[in-house]
Amino acid sequence: CPYYLITRASLAATARLKKELDNCGLTDVKPAYLGVLMCLWQGAGMDDVLGKLGTEDEMKITDLGRCAGLEPSTMTGLLDRMEKDGLVHRA
Repeated sequence: CPYYLITRASLAATARLKKELDNCGLTDVKPAYLGVLMCLWQGAGMDDVLGKLGTEDEMKITDLGRCAGLEPSTMTGLLDRMEKDGLVHRA
């Protein structure tokens, strides 16, 4: 079944990525965060973008989610976990 093989490959790739992140000392960075972090790095400096989250000049969560390929409801929980891990700060 192709779905089974794709799922197994995805799980193996995620486990390998997590191991490599841990080896680099990036224990708070989870593979699920990478799409969001990459979108934050695109187009502007990280500090500039993070400073806009939750402000009048904010980057909309829907825009960030669209860039990362995630639904707004998924983004909310993901950003909550990223904030708890100290990777983002919402004003």
